[in-house]
Amino acid sequence: MNGYERVRAAVEGRRPDRVPAMLHNFLMAADEAGYTQGQYRESAAVMADSHTRAVERYGYDGVMLEMDTAVMAGALGVPVAFPAEEPARTVRPLLERLEDVGRLKSVRVESYRYLQTCLEAVRLLVERFHGQVYVRGNCDQLALSLATMVRGAAEFYMDLCNEEKEALVHELLEYCTEAALQYIRLMAQTGCDMVSNGDSPAGPDLISPDWACRTPCTSAGTLLGSWTPWSGPGHPDREHRPQRRAALGRREQGRGRDPGPVPGVRRHAALHPERGHPPGHAERKPPRPGPRGPRVRRLSSGVNQHGAQRVRVGSRADVLMPPGSVVTINPGEVHSSRVVGEDGK
Repeated sequence: MNGYERVRAAVEGRRPDRVPAMLHNFLMAADEAGYTQGQYRESAAVMADSHTRAVERYGYDGVMLEMDTAVMAGALGVPVAFPAEEPARTVRPLLERLEDVGRLKSVRVESYRYLQTCLEAVRLLVERFHGQVYVRGNCDQLALSLATMVRGAAEFYMDLCNEEKEALVHELLEYCTEAALQYIRLMAQTGCDMVSNGDSPAGPDLISPDWACRTPCTSAGTLLGSWTPWSGPGHPDREHRPQRRAALGRREQGRGRDPGPVPGVRRHAALHPERGHPPGHAERKPPRPGPRGPRVRRLSSGVNQHGAQRVRVGSRADVLMPPGSVVTINPGEVHSSRVVGEDGK
């Protein structure tokens, strides 16, 4: 099997001859090819050359091409900074007041030059690797992630807590969904083997399943329905679309009733025991304390595209947390966990 065949087999549920490798490696690829991020984002040829060299050096089975996490935000007019040595990042929100969402300009992402650079780079990779290496065009961001950049992350999540603004929130998400769909359609026309995108701020750590079910434009069904016009015969997704739609239909039928095994439901209930557990989900017992009593969980942190620290739960151990850290407690462990501050208390 070559790289293309190996990745496609895995995507279709068949067993490849070995585990395929495809990295999210645009930073490393550009650096090892001798390019700065400024040079990388300005030239489709440089982008394609960076990933071509990475494939030739490491023997990857697939290429995931991306520029940064601010391309879609920039296409909508969000102010963006372009450091020479780092990926682009948003500077400030575009929408100061959610009530002004109706004044946003019509979505036409194809006019943004950095988006066109990404599209052209994917075309070059398809021409170079067609049928040999799997080419994946990444189309970040999806609706909610993009909304946090248009509105501002803190402001947007506060808007979510205000029931009086729910209609305006939906309007903003629909606006961002249309932008995401435009990019996906444009990327599909490059001939790439796969399109992808991300919506990490829409995960169950931040968005409850109840709220997600009330927001149609955050559903995968919006994207699945949009694939039909350009998924031609032989497209990998077309072969599996009936099964995917059937699974989605079963998921949608659960709205308004027992949501079933929706990701995040257990966590949502565990963090709010006073709300009770959803029907069909057995209550989890709190873990037994260790011989020395309740212990702290080891924390590992990272930084997302907004510069916010993210702290996750790991193995048991006493740790020191910097001020302002955000802790995600493991479901079921909330009753026996504690945080040690800098003073050791």
